[in-house]
Amino acid sequence: MPARRGLRAAREAGALLDRLASRYGYRLVATSRLFDWQLRDDGAAHGTSALSPEASAYLRRGHPRLRELAARYAAADAAVTTATVWTDAYVSDDDLRCFRGDNAYVWQVRHVAEVQYALVAYYLKTLDRHGLLERLEEDGAFGAFTFGVDGRLVSRDLLDSVSELLFLDRHLGLATRAGLRVLDVGAGYGRLACRAAAALDGLGHYYC
Repeated sequence: MPARRGLRAAREAGALLDRLASRYGYRLVATSRLFDWQLRDDGAAHGTSALSPEASAYLRRGHPRLRELAARYAAADAAVTTATVWTDAYVSDDDLRCFRGDNAYVWQVRHVAEVQYALVAYYLKTLDRHGLLERLEEDGAFGAFTFGVDGRLVSRDLLDSVSELLFLDRHLGLATRAGLRVLDVGAGYGRLACRAAAALDGLGHYYC
């Protein structure tokens, strides 16, 4: 009997809180009714793939090459180099080591379900007449989140790249052009360049 009274009291309290929350556009839902991906803590910033000692030693704010680049930027016009988000206070060594992780540049797991990765992957397979999804691989390096779909690892990096390459091929015949030269303005960390080099047999040069 005491257990039943406690359960009833918990339900009544939950119903009261739910009514209060609904006034502000929220609802209370029992965790037993949620999927695993809905229970995941979106605070995770990156995947768990280990970095090589060489990569860890290079990707740090005190590296001489990064200091050289910072000095070159500092000498340029502040009107075009002053950061609004990626300031020194905002970026950590972890951001450098895991630059393919979930961050302010691109979200991977925040408000996104694993099933959405699967849906995108299967949709791209219906368009992928060059077999890019089969040719390109994902290793999860540098913090990228990976998900198993149809026996292969996929990531946002991979799916975005395949989608963009297929779009460019539809409009420019990218996959069948020999000696192709590409100028990618704002190439980020070179995601599309890396995928294009692996997938396009006729690629000549890719400038980032």
